[in-house]
Amino acid sequence: MTPKALLTIAVCAALAVGSTSLIRVSLNHTSDIAGQAGMLFERCARLATMPTMWLGITLFVLSNLLWIYIIATLPLVTAYPLQIALVFVFNTASATWVFSERLTLVGLAGLICILSGVTIVSCLGMIK
Repeated sequence: MTPKALLTIAVCAALAVGSTSLIRVSLNHTSDIAGQAGMLFERCARLATMPTMWLGITLFVLSNLLWIYIIATLPLVTAYPLQIALVFVFNTASATWVFSERLTLVGLAGLICILSGVTIVSCLGMIK
């Protein structure tokens, strides 16, 4: 896989995680009315006025368009595992640094296992 292909997949993963994080920030700002009966419309209306929500939606669309380009031009057997691994890493970083969630030792070990498995699958996918 070329450096350009790796960079394209990394950008796609970053866009996907960025969109999720921005949408969650928006949802957190409307948590005061979450779950209240009859407040769904009010919550949606408030979300529709938030720049973070619109930026999150924009990044979501861009990440999916870039993913379409990736699967049209790269071998899926290597692109997909790499994409998933990067999303795991970026999501963990976002959860830890942006949302102050705690990364436990067990969670870190699980992430390492996932990355190891993805590396093995990706490397075997490149062997012909």
